[in-house]
Amino acid sequence: MTSPLHLRELAPGTGAGTVLLLHGVTDSGQCWAGAAARWAGRPWRLVALDARGHGLSPRWDDERLAGRPGDVMADDALAVLEGLDVPVALVGHSMGAAVAVAAAARAPHLVAGVVAEDPPWPLPPLTAPDPVRARAYVAGHAEERALGYEGRLARRAEREPHWPAEEVEPLARAVDLVDERLLATGDIVPSTPWPDLLRTVTGAGVPVLVLTGTRDVRVPADSEQRAREAGADVVRLDGAGHCVRRDDADGYHRVVDLALTRWLG
Repeated sequence: MTSPLHLRELAPGTGAGTVLLLHGVTDSGQCWAGAAARWAGRPWRLVALDARGHGLSPRWDDERLAGRPGDVMADDALAVLEGLDVPVALVGHSMGAAVAVAAAARAPHLVAGVVAEDPPWPLPPLTAPDPVRARAYVAGHAEERALGYEGRLARRAEREPHWPAEEVEPLARAVDLVDERLLATGDIVPSTPWPDLLRTVTGAGVPVLVLTGTRDVRVPADSEQRAREAGADVVRLDGAGHCVRRDDADGYHRVVDLALTRWLG
């Protein structure tokens, strides 16, 4: 199966392993630039997918939008995964983390491991479109668009001066490349409850590492316990927020790089 989505080649790699990077909502594949800089010289091939409706990938059509967008994005990720050289590790942030686990559940034989950075895993799990979430997405995106490119850069510099410089500029650009119709659905996670997907992945012998923080995160304490019961390793970095790898790049890479080395060599 060939994917029409835009795949960004961030590093060619020198070994057999591939890392497929799946970004969060309103980001793009370019927004992994800070992590890619950290992984420069590693043997893994690094590829980053622009999710449907983001970056340079196709916009949403009526038929796909009328279904469950989270399931469509899992299908998209699976189509890309099937075209990569194994072993493949999936690394996702937020929306991308939920999609990564769903794709791994559909083809665990292709996946060496999954890193899920603060996935949207509340309890009870999200299983239907959420109008409250939709309004928040639309309002937040409108506010970012209104700031303009230079305004977004200035806001990041003021609010998150510690974030990797390589990712701030791509983040500011990605805002203008988002299909707003997706945001208006409020529906960006797979329809199958996340504990079931997680158990499918770990039950197939695929390791899952969940990274989260201690402020404004999507994995609360009860979800952490449920994830551990489902077989995942969970690491909570003190002081980090939802964007764990940007808030605590050293802590993130200390944990994630060890896992990737173990899975890919």
